[in-house]
Amino acid sequence: MNKIILLWLFVALFLRTNAQTDSLLRFDLSEAQAYAMLHNYQIINAITDIELANKKVKETRGQGLPQIDASLSYRYNIDIPTSILPAEIFGGPKGEYAEVQFGTKNNITADVTLKQLLFSGSYITALQASKAYQNLSKTQKLKVESDIKEAVANAYYASIILNSNKLALDSLSVAIGRSLLETRKMFEAGFAEDTDVDQLDLMKSELEAALIYNENETQLAVSQLKFLLGIPLSQDIELKESFQDLLNQLEDNMLINSDFRIEKNIQFIQLRNQQRLAALNLQLEKSAYLPTLSAFFTRQGSNQFTEAKNAKWFPTTVVGVQLNVPIFSSGIRHYKVQQAKLEIEKLSVNEKLVRQKLEIDLSKARSDFRNSFLIFKNRHKSLKHAKKIYNKTGIKYKNGMASSMNLLQAHNQFLSSEKDYLLSALEMLMKKAHLEKILTQF
Repeated sequence: MNKIILLWLFVALFLRTNAQTDSLLRFDLSEAQAYAMLHNYQIINAITDIELANKKVKETRGQGLPQIDASLSYRYNIDIPTSILPAEIFGGPKGEYAEVQFGTKNNITADVTLKQLLFSGSYITALQASKAYQNLSKTQKLKVESDIKEAVANAYYASIILNSNKLALDSLSVAIGRSLLETRKMFEAGFAEDTDVDQLDLMKSELEAALIYNENETQLAVSQLKFLLGIPLSQDIELKESFQDLLNQLEDNMLINSDFRIEKNIQFIQLRNQQRLAALNLQLEKSAYLPTLSAFFTRQGSNQFTEAKNAKWFPTTVVGVQLNVPIFSSGIRHYKVQQAKLEIEKLSVNEKLVRQKLEIDLSKARSDFRNSFLIFKNRHKSLKHAKKIYNKTGIKYKNGMASSMNLLQAHNQFLSSEKDYLLSALEMLMKKAHLEKILTQF
């Protein structure tokens, strides 16, 4: 029995451990971006917009397919209508009139009408426009995906760098704590001054404050990343890559020298879609000058009776065509066509604007990334020097060759260099993400 109980306890512990492991989501950057493409709220809405556009195409197509309507009406005449007719019709004296009632108390009418559009220029253009709108919604989804990928990268980079900063601050805090403990013992033994203890205590307090601030910023960055991924804030996630992993992936020359085709850029593709819609809108306004031809078939039955036993249906069948020809609109159609032409002219100017803007944006993005990369390398070099100075000053302090003030200055210089280095790394990685976004071709 004891063995069985132990076995069940082991199984329960195993299942609980697996459940905890399964609840933890782990991502590298590419996995995080791929996850966001499926779960980000804006992308979900963009997918819904595509589905709406698909439904709109089907709705527009249905307008040119057969339409069937049916109706049923019942009318009860409390007072049967009375007509005044010449009495001589019924053999009465000339010049007098007779009051005659036509109709029955009960009237039932049922009809079914079939309509079919035979020709309509507006319908043909509207169908083309709905398909163009469908393409526009797909392009908009690509634009949203491009923006979200950049945003995910930035939040991911911030989370990694803040975590790296925490590790550096933790290591420094441990070293300062060890020095503080040793200095207190030396002070108690009469080999150090109280100001030395105070200086080290001050450094430790500043490090603790920096750690608290860093922890808060890390939580904000991770929360932002979860939001972009479409993950509840209560869900635990783990980032697979380290700060060094991100640096190892840098290929500055490849990015800076990458080919760029404006026609493949998402902004230019969106402009092309807008131009297609504008051309179709012009075609739609011109089609208002064309006639519309439709056919119809109606089957109707009417029943008029005073008593139900005398009820009898009388059928009516009608088939025909209807031609609507626009003749005069006081210039309304003309000015709508002129407006559509002006919209096309505006988009033609916008094409030149977008071309130049993309070229400028690319040039600036490449320059920003190049400069940020050089600044990062410079900050890395400064950090190495500051760390070397701090370590040497620490050794001198322990050997009584440097004062606590010297150690504090070296400490502050090292912290400042560490902060500048990590900020420059974040700036460089964000510039890299922005450049990659511009260079992405669709």
